[in-house]
Amino acid sequence: MLCGEQSAIHVFHTEYSRREDSQFYLAQIEADERLHEIALQRLLQQLPEYEKLHRLKRQAQLFYARIQQASDSVARHFYTISQLDACVCVLMNAVANSSIKGTPAAGLFSLIKRDEARHVSIARRHAVRLQKDIYEQPPLDFSIHQGLVSLLQQQTEAFEMLNIDTDALFQRLIQMAPVSGSAIKGAA
Repeated sequence: MLCGEQSAIHVFHTEYSRREDSQFYLAQIEADERLHEIALQRLLQQLPEYEKLHRLKRQAQLFYARIQQASDSVARHFYTISQLDACVCVLMNAVANSSIKGTPAAGLFSLIKRDEARHVSIARRHAVRLQKDIYEQPPLDFSIHQGLVSLLQQQTEAFEMLNIDTDALFQRLIQMAPVSGSAIKGAA
């Protein structure tokens, strides 16, 4: 999650800076992502040290870099971000309603889910502003849904410690992948 927040800060800051009309909503998302990053950093500091953290962070960074590389336009990148943020909503909901339900950490994950749901809508609208026919484009060569699940599967044990049904969670994330341009348009 932390790598995702850092990636999002960069993407939204870059787009906000690039745009002559400097859309305020992009700056607001960047600010949200910065707050998420700070909160997740503090939470991470309270957890026992994870010996494979460096490896996991590197794989997450590669995942986000692959999203950037696979996007053939800024519009496509924002549409892809909207898909990823929708997946993050499902993930945050699962964690918030896990065995930590009712704790301050669960409250943080619920807050992130709420913000990311708003980001999904904004990123989709921004993608359409940039390219009216974005929903008619062929799918990317890289499936962010499968890529995210592959990344998360490395932490199956941690999810199970939280009493999260990983099979159901991962299946839900895979099922969120758009089937075709017309299916995408209907979901927006």
